[in-house]
Formats: sequence, C-alpha cells, structure tokens
Amino acid sequence: MATNDQNPVTLTEITLDIDSMTVVEDRDKTLTYTFSRDENTDSNLTVNFTLDGTAKSDTDFMIEGAEYDGVTGTVIIAAGEQEASVTITPKADAEIESDESIKLTVSNTEEYIVTDDSVKLSENASLFRADGNELDNSSDDSVMKMGVIANDDPKLKVDWAKQFGGSGYGYEFLAVDDAGNTYVTGSFETTVTLGGDTLTPEGSKDLFVAKVKENGEFDWAKGFGGTTGDSSSGIDIDDKGNTYITGEFSGQITFGDTTPVVAGISSDVFAAKLNSDGNAVWAKDFGNGSSDKAGSIAVDKEGNAYITGNFLGEVTFGDKKINGGEEGRVVVSKLDSDSGDVVWAEDFGAASKSEEASDEASDIVVDKEGNAYLFMTEQNENGAEYAVVTKLDKSDGSETWTKKFGNNVVHDNIAIGKDSVYITGEFEETLTFDNAPNPFTVEGGENGDVFVGKLDSSSGNLLWVKDFDSQDKDENDVELEGIAVDDMGNTYVTGYYQGKSMRVDNFMLYGEVEETDTENAFITKFDSKGKVKWAQNIGGTDEENISDIAVNNGKIYIAGKFFNKATFGDESLEKTNSTDTFLVKLEEEKPEISLTVDSTSITEGDNNQIIYTFTRKGDTAAELTVDFSVTGSATFNDDYTLEGADEFQNSKGKVTFQAGKATATVTLSVTNDTTVEQDKTLALSLEKGSGYMLSATENTKNITIISEDIENTTGSGNGSGSGSGSGSDNDDEDEGELSFISNGKSTFKFKSKFKDGKSKSSIKFSFKSKNIEEIKQIAFFTVDDDEATIDGISPDAEGYIEAALNRAQTIFSVLGNAPQGFDLTQLDKVIEFSSDIKFRFLSVKNGTVDGVKKGKVKREQVVFSNADFLQVSEFEKNGFDLDFEGVKINMKLDGKAKKAIGSGLQEKIEVLDLREITTTQTATFTVNREAQFNNTIGFYQVINEDGGIDTNGDGTADILVGDAGYAQAAVQNRLASIDLSVENQSTGEFTGELTAGAIVVPFLIVNGNPEEFEEIFFPFIGANSDGADHVMMIGDNAFGFEDLAGGGDRDFNDVIVKVDINSLNT
Repeated sequence: MATNDQNPVTLTEITLDIDSMTVVEDRDKTLTYTFSRDENTDSNLTVNFTLDGTAKSDTDFMIEGAEYDGVTGTVIIAAGEQEASVTITPKADAEIESDESIKLTVSNTEEYIVTDDSVKLSENASLFRADGNELDNSSDDSVMKMGVIANDDPKLKVDWAKQFGGSGYGYEFLAVDDAGNTYVTGSFETTVTLGGDTLTPEGSKDLFVAKVKENGEFDWAKGFGGTTGDSSSGIDIDDKGNTYITGEFSGQITFGDTTPVVAGISSDVFAAKLNSDGNAVWAKDFGNGSSDKAGSIAVDKEGNAYITGNFLGEVTFGDKKINGGEEGRVVVSKLDSDSGDVVWAEDFGAASKSEEASDEASDIVVDKEGNAYLFMTEQNENGAEYAVVTKLDKSDGSETWTKKFGNNVVHDNIAIGKDSVYITGEFEETLTFDNAPNPFTVEGGENGDVFVGKLDSSSGNLLWVKDFDSQDKDENDVELEGIAVDDMGNTYVTGYYQGKSMRVDNFMLYGEVEETDTENAFITKFDSKGKVKWAQNIGGTDEENISDIAVNNGKIYIAGKFFNKATFGDESLEKTNSTDTFLVKLEEEKPEISLTVDSTSITEGDNNQIIYTFTRKGDTAAELTVDFSVTGSATFNDDYTLEGADEFQNSKGKVTFQAGKATATVTLSVTNDTTVEQDKTLALSLEKGSGYMLSATENTKNITIISEDIENTTGSGNGSGSGSGSGSDNDDEDEGELSFISNGKSTFKFKSKFKDGKSKSSIKFSFKSKNIEEIKQIAFFTVDDDEATIDGISPDAEGYIEAALNRAQTIFSVLGNAPQGFDLTQLDKVIEFSSDIKFRFLSVKNGTVDGVKKGKVKREQVVFSNADFLQVSEFEKNGFDLDFEGVKINMKLDGKAKKAIGSGLQEKIEVLDLREITTTQTATFTVNREAQFNNTIGFYQVINEDGGIDTNGDGTADILVGDAGYAQAAVQNRLASIDLSVENQSTGEFTGELTAGAIVVPFLIVNGNPEEFEEIFFPFIGANSDGADHVMMIGDNAFGFEDLAGGGDRDFNDVIVKVDINSLNT
C-alpha cells in the first residue's frame, strides 16, 4: 500500500517473477510467471501485461491462467489471495530453429505499481510501502521478465560423458580415430584418476595423455612432467594408433627413457610420439629457454609430425638455425615418423622480415597429400594485426600460397576438409576479405566479434564467411574454441558467449547462466555452403567452456572445463576440484532412412512393376531429399525406367519425402525388347547425405530383370515339327567358351550356347597354393565391355572403385596363417555365370570387400587385376591358372560342377542360404582353433538377407541389425544342437541339423558360451559393437573368425568352421 500526504495515492505493490530462465521445447516443462501483491487482499485485483518476443502464441506456446488476445493479457489475483500465476507451455515441433524468447511486461497503473527495482511514478507523487518506507521513484515504470523456449530439435544424443579432476587449467585437446577411440591431453596440478590409472604430478603442473575406448571406458592414461610446470597444446594420431603431442616445459620433462632439458631459465617446446599403449617412442625439444611457445601438431598419413610454435633467440632445428630475435618468430618443422628427427624447418610471418614485427602461431593441419596449412597472427611494425593462412609444400616447407585478412584480426583455429580449409578468428569493427574472388565484409563491435570462414585449399580463396554476435557486442564477448569438419563438409564450431544472448546468422541462443559475465557453452553446425543448420547451448545452467571438438563417423566429441555442475542429456557431472574436465561423446539424432523392395525379380513382357519404398524413422515434419545410386548390368531406358524420382542422371538420383510423410516411393518398369540377351542385374543403393543417416542394413536392394527373348535355332527336321536342333541337350556338358582378354586389365569373357535364355553355367575355382603371410580376399566383378568399364566409368576414373565393390562377389579369402590341421587346398568355389559375361578380379589386402564398402578398411588396400597383379596361363581349353601375387588359383569351366548347398549368398555375406531346401538337413561341422580365448561358435536363423530376426514367429523381422538386444535375440534364436567349441591348436568334428527354408547365420561368442557371454560378433558389421569385420568366407561353406575387438590382428584364423551338408533331401 502506498500513500502521500499532499496528494494521497493508494496503490497496491505488485512483484513479478519467473521460475526459470529457459525451458526446453519438448521436455514437458513449463515457464511460470508469478504475480504477487502486498498485504491488501480484500478484493480481486486485475493486472494487465503484454507479451512480446520471438515466440508466437499457439504456434510456439500455449498460455494458461490469463485472458490473452495475442498481444495483451490480464490475470486476476483473487480476493483473499496474494498470488496468481500464468503458465507458458511450449509446443513441441520438429523444425530446427532458433531459441525463442518470451518477454512478459507489467507496467504501473493508477491501481498498482510494479516493483523489482524498476519503479517510476509521476514527479508530484510520493509512494510508500505498507511499512512506511518510501519507494524509489527514479527508475522505469515497468518490469519485464524474459523466458526462453530452447529449441532442441537437433537432438544431440549423449552416448557418454566422463569427467576427471586435478585442478588443471581446463584446456584439453582431443583427437579421434576411425574406430571411435578418443585421445585427449591436458594438464593437472593435483592427483587425478582416469579410469584405472591414478596420476600424481611430479612438479607444479604435469601433462596427461589418455585413450578412451569407443564405449567411453578408459584404455590407458599416462602422465609426463618434471620438477616445474609443463603443459600440452595439441594432439594428433596416425593410422596405427600412435599418438603425437606437443607442448611446453620448464626445467626438464621425462618421456620414457628420454629427458629433454630446457637450455635456459624459461620454457622450451617439446614434441613426442607414443605407441598404441601410450609408451614413449621418441621425444624432442626445441628452443633455448627463452619463453618459447608451442602452437599445435598435425600428422600426415605416413606418420610424419608437423609442429608449429613461437621461438625467441637462436634455435636449432636439425641442421638449420633460425634466429627468432627478441620478438620471436613462427616456425613450422616436419619431424620423421620413426625417429622424430627434423626433416625440414621454416620460419614465417612479418617477424622474419622486420625486427620490429611480432607473430604468433595458432594451429596447423595436414591434408591427405601431406601438405600443411599454418594459421597464425602477424603483427607488423605499426602494430596492425592480420590473420594469415599459409599452405606449405610437404617436400620442403616452401610456401604454396599465403592469404592475409583484415586489420586487428586474431587467429583461433583451423581445420581441414576434403578440398577446403576452415578457419575461425576474432576481429574488431569491420573485417574485409578483399583477396577473395568477391570481397566479403563482416561487421563487429568495439569489444570484438568472431568469424568462421571456408577457403579453397588449392588457391586460398575465401568461399564463405559467417560472424557471431553477442547481444551487446560492445560490452560482452563471444569466443570460438574449436572447429571440426565431417566427411560431408559440414562444419562444427564450439565456444562460449557472455551476456544474455548470441546470434549466428538467423539463429539466436539465449544464455542458460543467469549472470551476464559468465560463460555459456554452445555448438553450431554449418553445412558445406555456410548455412547454419542448427545452434545449441550445451552443458546446462552453470558455467562451462568447451576447449576442443572433433567429429568422426557421425559422432561429435567435445572436451572442456566446468566450475560447478555440467549437464549433458541425462548425465550430470559434479566438480571435485576448483575446475574439472569433461569429455563427452554426442550424436545427432537425424532421421534414419531405410530401403525395401516388393520383389527381387521382374520378367520382360510382364506388366508388373517393382516398387522401392524409402522409409524415414524419426523426424517427419519437414520435406527431406535423399540421394540414391543405381549400379548393375541393366541400362537406364534400354532395360528399365524409373518414376517417382525427382531426378535421375548418370546413375545418380534423388527422391523427396513430403512434409509429414514417412515414406516415398520410386517405381521401376521394364523396357520390353526382342533382343536375345542375358538376364540383367540392378542394385539401388541409398547414398549418404547431410540431413539424414542410413540404416545399418536396409540400404541396398538387388533385383534381376529376367529376359524372355528366345534365341531361334535352325534344325534339320522334315517340316513336320519334329526337327532336331544342332546344340547339345546334356545338362552336365554345357558348350561354352571362357576366354582371356589381354587388355592390360586382365579381363575374362564367358559365352555359353544356352537355348532357353535362362540357363547358367558353372565355373569352378580351386585353391592351389600360397607364399604370402597376410590375409588376402579375392573377388570378381562384372564389367560392361572389353575395356572393363562399369556404367560408363572407366577403370582410371573417379568412382570406379565404388562401382566395382558394389558388383564384387567373393571367391576365396586366403589366410596368412592357417590353424593347425586346416588345409587350404581342400577349398573349392563354384560360381554360376550367365552367358556374355565379362568379369575382372580384385583383392583386398588384410580386409574384406564388405569392410571397404562400410568404410572400415581403407580403399588403398584394394588392388585390381592387371598385368602386374595377376599372372594368367591357360592350361587347357576353358581352364586357366591364376597367380594373384603369390596366391595361385585354378579356374575352369565345368558343366558338371554344382554350387555347394547353402552357398547361394556367400559371394556377398557370410551365411548359409537354405531357403530353397524343404527338409531339415544333417551337416558335419569341422572346427579348427588357434586362439587363446575359449570361444563358442553358434548358428541362428534370420528372416531376410539383412539379418532381421523374427522373435514371435509371424514371418516378419522384429529385431534388426543394430537394434538393442540383437545379440540376445540371436542366442535365443540359435540352433540349439550346434554349439561348437574345441581346445586351442586342435580340430573337432560335430554333427548337427540345419533348419530348412531359412537363412542360417554363424556367430562367435568371445571367451564364453550361450549361457554366459559379454561379447558376440556377427557377419553383419552393424551388429558388432566395434563396427568391425569379424567373419570372413574362406571358401564355400567355410567361415573364418576374428575374436579380438576392433578387428584385432585381422587374421580371421582364431576359429575356422567348415560345414559339409551331407545330403540334399528336398
């Protein structure tokens, strides 16, 4: 109550409050505004308010507890009550959009005043609270409380979140390998525990390096230090699991048997290589103890390390001396992988040209060719700062190109994509990239702004740039701490902002931390053209900072520090020191696309059609375009047409899901002709895209177009209809020709004189000998002509390897070291060919065709048949000896040879196909073991070629490959009479029954049995926890198994099972 003696005014005092600053869009939470009044509760009090902000009623939220017309509203505090509330309930949608603000404002009226240190009255009226104290009338006449509806539609799912403390400085750096292992380095000042390793610093501050496995468990952790303070500033890895780090040290630091010592009284730079167990291989130091600073480190595909830093005075790099002077110079040095010795060293920047200038190195990356890209700040003699990107030739470190940007610009981070370089930096006021083909200009405030830019790696020209704004760029700050790029060219940027909000392009983020001077961590994703895909706060409502980010195989990894509590999804981390470190693995929950087809064959002349159904699981709200490709011997328009695709050209197509629709279809129709020809094959496959992810199993569908055209034969009959043809009717003796085309591509051609247009002939492959000690999988693939082209792609053209792998069918997998008692020369393989087929061979060294297709085995391990790789000699008509660089195989056209029962799918997947068998079959299983683990081999039944398991007997797949519970379902669905296990270095023979009419799949229980197991590996890579190959077809019905996680030593000889089906009872 407020009164005034000269001009009495009786007003009720109103306070306005909100229960939360932020509410997530689809978490079933609300924002509640509470209106409270002082002691006078005798009657109803109507309070007016307005709603403003970017959120729209009915579209983004619903309001309860008030009368509201879309702009203004009223709420009634009932007689006898001191409070009333208005509830804002967000409306969940699937649109990826900015955070949305709701600003509720209450203004003073003649009946009440609103307080919250925001009160203003007319100058001739004084106001008093009920206790007699005068109210301040010097502030505004309204109070506004803002709430935020946080958009979480990107749905960053948390796979795991780890923390470790040690009162470090919180700047951690990370790298991720293709198997999903994470390598992290940082500093610690007190004892820290990482997994099972406890590290205690030797000096005031030590550094650590740790490896975290794909599932979030620590593999190993190592501490390195000396008597004073040490820190790391960068980390990278090579393909063999070696880790490379760089940083700074004072006094001395010990890496295994090596102890670098600082030459002076300050700090030097070190570089070190650790093996796959975290033990030091070598360590090198550079500097003269004059406060030298480390920048970062990068590793090329050969394991050579590139380091950068700032060096003062005279510094020696191998045989080269560089004088950094008093201001210091930026140096890049290439170090040999095996020894750590300097290959070359070069200095860069304005300081290399003027003693009054100074420079600072920030980051370095290496492309697939081994060329390095240096990002640094150059300050000239006048004090102007420029961001500089330089491309260095791998051979000698010479400059390929250099790009310099702006005035008062500071570097931050750099990342490398397939053909582009990505940078982040800070700038003040205006930044112009005037050396691009078209100048780009971005505006910043007096307190600075930040930018992200993409440059062409071949020329250095800027392709796009985006800037970030805080709410008040002249007072508050945005910092970018990390950048990473995925295989699709999407860019992920992380950092923090101070203040209430931040803008990037058209996206707004509102701080979840109440204090305006604290740090709100965020992640933003840009597509390849610089468009913001989404932006999200991360870490919860307390202060936190992300220091580094990495992406690999669709996963996002972040590291940073937090001061109290950090929340990632359902994971909450509580600090144990003044600051703790977090390491988090995230995944975007994109729509999952799968593919089905209603038939696997279609006959010329039929009016039937084949329908491909594309299905998306998850978000269906927005329109979505998905890419697909078509391979095979069938030719578009000549053999088939497609309807329903948005576009289809050069074997590439697109199909669009309409908004709100979960499916889209493409219809294939056969083109009829009268040409006598072989059956045609066609494989339609989903392709990767940036707005969706692919099903682990249902992403390729193969069909056959059956030719009905019959070749005319001329007989010698008498005109009565009983003429006799000139060909042979002997089903076992197919007259045909198998010939070698000497074209440098080692291509073969098979032509059969069949009559009915459908018959196939058998070619038998027999293993003869080997003189190699490595795994080698040998396969064949069909080609379209004598030049070995595939769908118009020549052998030397881009895309040929993918096209060949899509057609590849396995013949043999040759083991480097076979278990005792197993004879490779007993292996045969029979493959049926249609006429007029041309084919070529390939081999995969230390891997499988499926592994290459899934991205688990490098493409460089694939070798195609040519005069160097394959030696061919004809030992008889239609018979050839093939020598694949030490692996000798016999290939012969054999009309009497028959495919082994159950081998129908084994050219593509490691299973027994008994779908055409009608009665239970008795089989003999021969088991050879060369492994320390007591493994068990079993077989289970699946409903389709993609590995789906029918758990309830209704004929449909209930659990798919990649689903939770797949391993348990496989064990429960196994053939109970076949649990195979033998002693190490021994052979066992077992008899069991195989289910007719089914696909039967082998599995390996690692060091366990069906009643007690922790790990099971399958032929379907998507079902394996490590995403690696563990089963290989050695020959017809012969399976080789690898029992170590991650693919182990990839010898596939830990257990070998050969299945002989004794009789065919159909």
